[in-house]
Amino acid sequence: MNLIRRNAVLGCGVVLLFLALAQPRWTGAAATPSVLTYAMLSTGTSKIPAFTTTGEDALILDQIYEALLSVDPATFKISPHLATSYTVSQDGKTWTFKLRRGVRWQRGYGEFTCADVQFTWDLHKNPTNNSFWQTNAKIVDAVTCPDAYTAVIRLNTPFQGFIWNLVDMEPSTGWVLSKSAWDKLGREGYEKTPVGTGPFMLQSITPGQDVIIVRNPDYWGPKAGIEQIDFKAISDSQTAALGVKSGAVDIATSYQSLDPVTAVQYQNTPGVKLIRRPSFSTSYLEINTTVKPFDDVRVRQAMRYAIDYKGLITSVMHGFATPGLAGMMLKGMIGFDSSVNPENIYDVNKAKELLKEAGVALPVHGFFTTYNDTKDINSAQFIAASLSQIGIQLEARPLERGTLVQERIKPTTPASILGTSVSPDPDFLFSLSFISAVIPPAGLNIARYNGIDQLYDSQHSAPALADRVKYLKQMQAKLAADVPAIELWQEDFLALVNDRVEHFEPTVLFNGDPLWLVTLKAK
Repeated sequence: MNLIRRNAVLGCGVVLLFLALAQPRWTGAAATPSVLTYAMLSTGTSKIPAFTTTGEDALILDQIYEALLSVDPATFKISPHLATSYTVSQDGKTWTFKLRRGVRWQRGYGEFTCADVQFTWDLHKNPTNNSFWQTNAKIVDAVTCPDAYTAVIRLNTPFQGFIWNLVDMEPSTGWVLSKSAWDKLGREGYEKTPVGTGPFMLQSITPGQDVIIVRNPDYWGPKAGIEQIDFKAISDSQTAALGVKSGAVDIATSYQSLDPVTAVQYQNTPGVKLIRRPSFSTSYLEINTTVKPFDDVRVRQAMRYAIDYKGLITSVMHGFATPGLAGMMLKGMIGFDSSVNPENIYDVNKAKELLKEAGVALPVHGFFTTYNDTKDINSAQFIAASLSQIGIQLEARPLERGTLVQERIKPTTPASILGTSVSPDPDFLFSLSFISAVIPPAGLNIARYNGIDQLYDSQHSAPALADRVKYLKQMQAKLAADVPAIELWQEDFLALVNDRVEHFEPTVLFNGDPLWLVTLKAK
């Protein structure tokens, strides 16, 4: 069984925050209770899978909820979890799951059954609920329950990537909710008291400060190795790293608060270890194609040429990344094709030629939004400086998470940096940002782009892998030509971990680290 993001110099407020974190949380020889402290960018926006896209929330959701299938964080192997087995019909449209018996919902809401699976898919599919994942869920025609422990999911059309909609990661259709709890609590109550089947349950949320989860005493599987996890909102990388060094923080990762430059500074610190993994994590600058002059593809192409990707990776990522790709799909994904999806090229002269050809009056003024952590602020400043070379003056605006999620989807926002981790199947990446069904407020197609809609539908229903790969190649070529977004990098996952942490196996996908496996040495 089983994610986002400034200065290296600590200001007065940051020093006070660190001093608060550094106060002892334990007395005596060992911690009572055993508490793991994890540095997180923010406290997130929702603890109901249907209503959030943030990495902070995904990290916590994966501790509280479970899915029919789970993905191994190291091998990406998918195995039954809340299901004990499953079969797929010859036509690929009917998926039948045998459910695990004896799994109890947290907080006394009874036994997990097929009714919960059916309820979860209906929640995502119903347009009145405004699930972020409605586009991913609409492929399901219906879920039926021949008996309490059998769930039959019938698809409208066969889809080779559907298995990734059933696992414990975003898109969040896989995490199962309790029908009985929802019937009693409603959305507002469920938000305050989320009910899952997982090894941890929510204890408290203090917005802007921390989220605390505690061990589920009635968990059906092996009990978690620690009693409590305190996810502390720490957006400053130096503060998070100093916390790991002192023992006030146990884990800081590049999917949350840690930036690569800080990670390198602390990698040889006694009592601290640095973990590095290749990943499916990327950041890209989405450009609103309805805002002038960015509605002209030549302007967007010029912006892509204006960025020094190797310099960006050297100065901001400390080499822990490779340059972004023109066609957006990441290396290692199903159907990746470098012939139509090459690395982005830095060519200022070409950028200026394109702007001249477009007849753009310079300078162009505007802004773009980004996350308020160290790495993203530093990268945004680098990008702003790069674009200014060609007369495009875009102010970088780092925003706190709650403000960011509102500002970046406004129709007047010219551009926004989006950071995400994805699965090896490209469907999630495309459905997150690049089809018209997810134009805000429905989703994160901040570019308001519709250029691959037909190709997306075709790859969704392709009868064979070879057919799907053909459509995926065309999608990469189309994205490379149209430039609704500029991919900055494909980054490595990094974590600074205090030596007292044992059995930490991080995930590099868009879900949560399996923190139930973690144990702590006596402090």
